Amino acid sequence: MVGGEVRQPPPTKPLAQSLDGNVPTDQRLPHADHDYDYDETSRKTFYNTEINKAYAERDRYQGHYEEATKKLSETHQANRDLKSQLDALKNEVKVLKIALQNYKHENDALARQNEALGQKHATLEARFQSLALSNTGAGAGVPPAAPSPSVPIAHSDRTKSSKRDKERDRDRDRDRDRDRDRDRDRDRDRDRDRKKEKEKKEKEKKEKEYQTEKERLKNRFEERIPSSTTTSNSSASSRGRRQSFIEPWGPGARPQSLMPGSHSQVAATTLHAVSYSSVPRTAMPLVASSYNTGAVYPDYDCDDGNYHPFPVPR
Repeated sequence: MVGGEVRQPPPTKPLAQSLDGNVPTDQRLPHADHDYDYDETSRKTFYNTEINKAYAERDRYQGHYEEATKKLSETHQANRDLKSQLDALKNEVKVLKIALQNYKHENDALARQNEALGQKHATLEARFQSLALSNTGAGAGVPPAAPSPSVPIAHSDRTKSSKRDKERDRDRDRDRDRDRDRDRDRDRDRDRDRKKEKEKKEKEKKEKEYQTEKERLKNRFEERIPSSTTTSNSSASSRGRRQSFIEPWGPGARPQSLMPGSHSQVAATTLHAVSYSSVPRTAMPLVASSYNTGAVYPDYDCDDGNYHPFPVPR
C-alpha cells in the first residue's frame, strides 16, 4: 500500500493454458502443482510486503500523533500560565485604578486648600497695604481712613498678589530643586567618604595582620641571645672540659715500684693541684715502652691535667 492504494497481486496463469493438450493427464499434474506452489509463494510474499509497508506507515503516523499531542499539552500549559499572568495584571490594574482615584481626590482637596490659602493671602495683603497707607497718612497729618477692606481694592490687588504668588512659587520650586541637588551631592560625598574610610580601615587591618605575622615569624626563627650567666657557665664548663681528663685510655698513675721517692712526692702535690674528671682511669699505662723510651714519664708530661694521646696496642 502506497498512499492508500492497495496493489493487486500478480495474476496467475490458468491451468488449461499452461498445459499442453497432447500430454496425458497423469503427466500434466506435476507441472500444475509446481506452478500452483510458485503462485502461492509470490502472493504470500506480496501480501507480507504490503503488510510491512502498512505497519511502517502506521508507526510513522503514530509518531506524528504523539509529537502533536506533546505540543498540544505544552500549548495548554503555556495558555494556563498566560491566563494566570493576565489575571495578576488585571488585579494590579484594579489596585492602580483605586490608587489613582485616591490621588485625584487628594489633588482636588489640595487644590481647594491652595485656593483658599491664596484668597486668605490676598485678603491679608490688601489689609496690610491699607494699614501701611493709613500709617503713612497719619505720619503726614492726614486723618487715618477706616481699615475696612473694600472689594474693589481687593480685586485690584488680587492680580498683583497672584503674580507675586506665581513668582514666589517659582522661586520656592527653584530653591527646592537646589536643596534637592545639594542633598544629593551631600549624600554622594558622604557615600564616597564612607567608602574611603572603609578602604582605609581594611588597609590598616591588612597592615596590622601583616605586622603580626611578621613578628610571629621573626620570634619563631630568631636566635636567642644567651645571657651573661649562661655565657659564664658555658665558658666555665668548656674550660672545665679542657682541663678535665675525659678519655678512659689516657695516661694514668704509675706503679710505686717504678717511681723514685722524690718524683712520687712531686707527683702527689701536682695531683692535688689539678682538677680531674670523675671518669675512671687505668692505674698504669698499658704499654709505656711503645710511647716513651724511658721507664718513667716526667711529671710535666703526665700530671698537668690535659689530654695526651696514648697508643693502644692492637
